[in-house]
Amino acid sequence: MRKIIGMCVILLILVGVYSYKTDVRAEEVVTKELYTLVKPVALDKAGLSRGIYHDRQDLGIIMPAGEELEIRQVNPNYKDTVSGRFITADSKEDSTFQITSSWGKIKNNYTAVPFIYTSFRTDGSKEKPVLEYRVTNKMKKLPIYQANNNETAFFQLWDSQDAEYGLVLSDKFQMIVPKKDKELLRKLKDFKNIDDVISYYNQVITLYCKLDGLSLDAKEDYNRDIATKFFIRANKSGGGYMYYGGEETAENNDSLAGWLYKGWGPLHEIGHAYQGPFMSGEVSLGEVWNNIYAASFEEQYMGDDVFQKGTIYGTSLKSRTNEMIQSWKVANLPISKWSGSSKEQTLMAMKEKVGDEAFAYFNQQYRKLTSQADFNAADYPIFQVLNKFYGEKTNFDFTPFTDSIKAPVSNAQKEQNRSKDYRPVASIVDVIPDSKRESVKQQLKLKTDVAIVDNDQIASLGLKGNVTVNFDIADFKDIKGKHLKLSDGKKIVKDVIITNPTMKLDNLPNGVYTIEDIVGNTSNYNMSEHYVFVKDAENNLKVTFTKITGYKLIDRTIDILGCDYVQAGKLVTDLKNNKVIVDIIAETPHPRYENKVYYTIEIFNEKKESVFKKEIQGTNVTPGSYPVAVKPGYQIKIVHDEPQLLRENGVTISTTNKTLVYTVTTTGLVKNDTIGLDRTIDIFGCDYVQAGKLVTDLKNNKVIVDIIAETPHWRYANKVYYTVEILNEKQESIFKKEIEGTNVTPGSNPVTVKPGYQIKIVHDEPQLLRENGVNIPTSNKTVLYTVTEMGLVRSDLVDKSSTVDRIAKLAKTIDSNDGYYETRGQILETINLFPEAQKQDLLEQYQEILQPLLDKKAGTTDFIGDDFQFSLLGLSNNKFASIDLDLANNKAKLWVRNGQPHVYFTNAYATIQLKDEFGNVIYSQDYIGNISDPADVNKTFDVKPGYYISVMHREADSRLQMKNTESNEIIPSQTENHFKITATGLQIVKKEDIPKPTENQIKYYGQQYDFSLYGLGNNKFASIGLDLANKQAKLWVRSGQPHVYFQDSYATIKIEDATGNVIFTKDFLGNVANTELNKTLPIESGSLITIMHREAAERLAIQDVTTGSKLLVKQTVTYKVTSTGLHLIASK
Repeated sequence: MRKIIGMCVILLILVGVYSYKTDVRAEEVVTKELYTLVKPVALDKAGLSRGIYHDRQDLGIIMPAGEELEIRQVNPNYKDTVSGRFITADSKEDSTFQITSSWGKIKNNYTAVPFIYTSFRTDGSKEKPVLEYRVTNKMKKLPIYQANNNETAFFQLWDSQDAEYGLVLSDKFQMIVPKKDKELLRKLKDFKNIDDVISYYNQVITLYCKLDGLSLDAKEDYNRDIATKFFIRANKSGGGYMYYGGEETAENNDSLAGWLYKGWGPLHEIGHAYQGPFMSGEVSLGEVWNNIYAASFEEQYMGDDVFQKGTIYGTSLKSRTNEMIQSWKVANLPISKWSGSSKEQTLMAMKEKVGDEAFAYFNQQYRKLTSQADFNAADYPIFQVLNKFYGEKTNFDFTPFTDSIKAPVSNAQKEQNRSKDYRPVASIVDVIPDSKRESVKQQLKLKTDVAIVDNDQIASLGLKGNVTVNFDIADFKDIKGKHLKLSDGKKIVKDVIITNPTMKLDNLPNGVYTIEDIVGNTSNYNMSEHYVFVKDAENNLKVTFTKITGYKLIDRTIDILGCDYVQAGKLVTDLKNNKVIVDIIAETPHPRYENKVYYTIEIFNEKKESVFKKEIQGTNVTPGSYPVAVKPGYQIKIVHDEPQLLRENGVTISTTNKTLVYTVTTTGLVKNDTIGLDRTIDIFGCDYVQAGKLVTDLKNNKVIVDIIAETPHWRYANKVYYTVEILNEKQESIFKKEIEGTNVTPGSNPVTVKPGYQIKIVHDEPQLLRENGVNIPTSNKTVLYTVTEMGLVRSDLVDKSSTVDRIAKLAKTIDSNDGYYETRGQILETINLFPEAQKQDLLEQYQEILQPLLDKKAGTTDFIGDDFQFSLLGLSNNKFASIDLDLANNKAKLWVRNGQPHVYFTNAYATIQLKDEFGNVIYSQDYIGNISDPADVNKTFDVKPGYYISVMHREADSRLQMKNTESNEIIPSQTENHFKITATGLQIVKKEDIPKPTENQIKYYGQQYDFSLYGLGNNKFASIGLDLANKQAKLWVRSGQPHVYFQDSYATIKIEDATGNVIFTKDFLGNVANTELNKTLPIESGSLITIMHREAAERLAIQDVTTGSKLLVKQTVTYKVTSTGLHLIASK
């Protein structure tokens, strides 16, 4: 018997130690100190739930229905509210309670477990709530199991009390288990024991936090994790099969058996805790984003088995992939219209490409965005920010993929990716032939049929294709001669000059390539395509060039929403065509406004006369579209009974006024509450004395600053009381008066101003400032105004949607000196619409932003056309030479008249030179004034873009005529004229800009050449006469010794045909006599002639027989015969 009693005592002790967190004994007062947590303000702002407000602390008891618990909070230094909730297996049977510093009684109508919500500190206080409560003998001890507790003791306590609930507790979650699930918990199917359950969910939560980029030791508050616990329960009155909420996650049942199996549901529900503001938007990710976490856990936990047992990667993967491809490629739907399953595969494919680290980086950087004061989730669509942050972390550009699936990504983000030389990536659906996709997936060990790859990944496949590019542009000449450059990151894969509206690029390796921005010579364009996909043997790409208009930033769309955010109406400006389109859309904008006006749109002319008015009631509305002619000075008045439902370019208009008035200006709409024409700013002092005054006279571009009172405030003796300062558009101070409180010299100061200038008034008592007689509602000592064409704009009322501000916002997206050419073009075209003075100011302000675009245009064609004529006149204005350029056929026709150009000139009267792209001379002739050319010359040269033409004429002003015969434009002439041929015409260059060939670039243009080899006494001992027109080489060798002083090889001649066969070779020994030789050898394009001469510098001569010009000689030289002459390919 004693042994039995002893065992019972031990058992009771074990129950107390292992199964009971709060030691509660019947009919006694229990004291419990609760922990507190620091409120994660940054995580809250980021919209991250993370189970934060699930956290709660048990009292260690189960309370019977209707039983009262006396309780109070006894720490006098803790001032915050303490509240809790009775938890049952049905939220309809739950109830909440509050605890004060006085004894109070709490109860629930149903048997329940009381939990105290964890308090979150915001003031840095370390004080904690301390509870005292009286436990009665009717209450049961709550069985609690923590990791590594004694499971037997836990169930013994549960069984001995027949307790309604048990609690499984971890540092990451707590699970309140109904009695109904006790036996399942005791005999788990998918887990070894309760410790295994705890370990499993701890792993889930740990991985999810890691994927989300959260850690307890993070320096940034928006990345710092919090030691909170998820609360898991059963809830008979919940939603769906399972649900996740702000206070709990649960199974919709009076059982939570689903959480005691390793299933998809719990993984899915906990994943909801890691969502953000990006969930809504054009691409809704509800019930999708959380599955990235769930699938990632399954993949890590199951390993290779995930492809058989996994939910996303399992046996249904093939059918779901086919569904995605059907929506994408067959139905041609944007991703916003896809099923949740297809969206999941898309997001998982992107994540698989970048890895978990980049996914965590995305989450961290997105939360950083949310920490900004002006954060607006609508500005950051999910695929835009994925594109941005994945790119930053991996240097991959996902734009080809997101464009393919038609995901919303801003042009600015796309330009940013291209400017940073990120490597483009694409789905294998877009770069692998359909028939080979399955085998490629296996070969490359890709997980799905839509996997995303970079070009290096598929290079080993050896797949290649051709691409036909069609340039759809109104004026092809504006891009003719530009480079079509394809790149893979920093690597240039193809670089060709655009010569035709349709071009074919052959033999490109399969993959996706970035098309470098093609900047027009005269206009700025948006290109419809910036990437080319090589998928099949033959591929086609149409690139449409749309002229950028500045009106894109000037025009606005005012959306008028109604009940449940229905689109009630819309107003769109088309200021290029001086009109506004008013659309009345909804037939029932708001049912509660039946027979009542809900919103009104009215337009007034410059005389304030109404020219259009629509009063729209809440019901029975007739839709319609109404174009209204407007011009600067007109006003648009919108009256909406619910002004919070007004949107401007998609952004909520910050106003509580039911009436909104805009004025039409040359540069867009201006809100009337932000502008004013001439104003008077009164500056008062002590006892409201008139200390000073500022009056604008903007008609005459000036401001008058009057300093009036000699003693504005006696208490400010020798101290500055107020300051008036005016700054120009460069923020340079052009006027400043610091006024002390006493001994002031009055005076009037007129100051010239213009739009862009700022007026700064600093007053130590700002309540004494008046604007047009009205008190300025500000407590700031500094008031700042900006001068605009419409008057003064106070900075605290500035219209952030004004055209100038939109330009500034766009300019901030440019973070590089290269790229962003479309954005730069947009800024330039918008600035060009401003009045001249303001335009010049803005051009100067944004000069650094615009310069790369201007540089891209600089050096382009000066004279556009295919046909040009240069006529050289001499004595009595007789033409003695001319050049006719036919650039369409790449020909230059030279004509020279026989006779003297001008007998009065005894030296070079004119010169014509033609050089290739390296600076090699193709043709060069000085025309001596008093020397006759023996016969007429008619000669045609092949030319191409990159070649140079130089014309010198001693009497260029009157006797050199240069003309664009296509446009009849006269080209101004000077003594020396140098031009570069481009694909679109001629570009003026300086003489020093014409390159000089490096040794390996040397080419000679001609048809007849002589190679002469000299020996002792400068006697010629061998020669080669090249006649390229007749394709022959005449070889001559003199009998006798070349040079007796040389006992070995003195010179060699070797001639090879185009295939490398030696057709002649001879080694000339210095002291060995040769037999005379005369031989004619065949020569063709590609033949090689190699000469070695020991005394080449003095005794080897190579020259153009026609012109007499010398060719380069060295001890050993090899010349290659070309269709136009000789090319030096080796020398030493």
